[in-house]
Amino acid sequence: MSIGRLYPWHREAQLRLMTALNNHQLAHAWLFCGPEHLGKLDFALAFVSSLLCEKPRETGACGDCSGCRLLKAGTHSDLRILTLEEDSKQIKIDQVRDFLEWAVQSTQAGGFKTAIIWPAERMNRNAANALLKYLEEPAGNRVIILVTHQPDRLPATIRSRCQRINFVAPPRNEAIEWLSRDIQDTALKERIAELLELARGAPLKVKRLFTDEYLKLREEFFSGLGDILAGKKTPLKMAAEFEKADLANLIELWFELLWEIQRKDYRTEPAAALEQGIIGKIQQYYGAENIFRFLDRLSEARKMLAANYNLNARLILEELLIGWSERNDPSSPNTY
Repeated sequence: MSIGRLYPWHREAQLRLMTALNNHQLAHAWLFCGPEHLGKLDFALAFVSSLLCEKPRETGACGDCSGCRLLKAGTHSDLRILTLEEDSKQIKIDQVRDFLEWAVQSTQAGGFKTAIIWPAERMNRNAANALLKYLEEPAGNRVIILVTHQPDRLPATIRSRCQRINFVAPPRNEAIEWLSRDIQDTALKERIAELLELARGAPLKVKRLFTDEYLKLREEFFSGLGDILAGKKTPLKMAAEFEKADLANLIELWFELLWEIQRKDYRTEPAAALEQGIIGKIQQYYGAENIFRFLDRLSEARKMLAANYNLNARLILEELLIGWSERNDPSSPNTY
């Protein structure tokens, strides 16, 4: 098990937490939120590691003590991580109940007892309600961290009981400098600036996701959307072509593309080269109002995927693509 990693853009968050710890003002509940691929979970792991380390340094855990060795082995009894179980799309109440039973037990070394819930927005209603009761009456020397990129999906009662840290993308020059040092692939190095633009400034998305396979999927999907608008491809044919692709990934690509169009009139730099052609094609058919309406449709599909187990992904993709194609027909009503 990794004990986390700190990135250069974590400096402000690290300073805030370490100041609170050194002043004995560390809150019992924290909410780490912000866009995906900024290392929020890595930061949470690094911070709880420093709490459980027997010889912590100013920069965090020492990495060598017995506590750190237990963390690396994934066997430290004072750390609990609540996440999605296999084949589940929700964090369930039984998981939270097990955590609550664990939380009242004595600590191994008499120090902190820590927990991370990730992705916190995936707690179902019953699980969130059970957690709320704990947050209202926390035990001493317990620190719980909720990690999410969708904080608005958490109940307001939970958010209000957590100290919040917002993670933001680093300045462009800082991100490019870090990626240039960290990426070894020569082909990717030559495209860092372009890929960072595609990643909306999130350095870890460039490093972790932008493989040749991912970029090929992106290009083919965007091209297919353009072909549908131009009448060169039917929605059902495209749905069949992308049947094996992860629907959640396709929806996120769709979101990114449409938001890029919405940003086009306000940005100071041109869109990435991989998107310029499709943006121009979509603007021939879609006005701003229609784009916002389709974004609502994508948002509903994303919520359905997050909340349900046995949805027919092929059917959802077909319905989305049919709705997309109707934007090409001036007589089609702009409703969903």
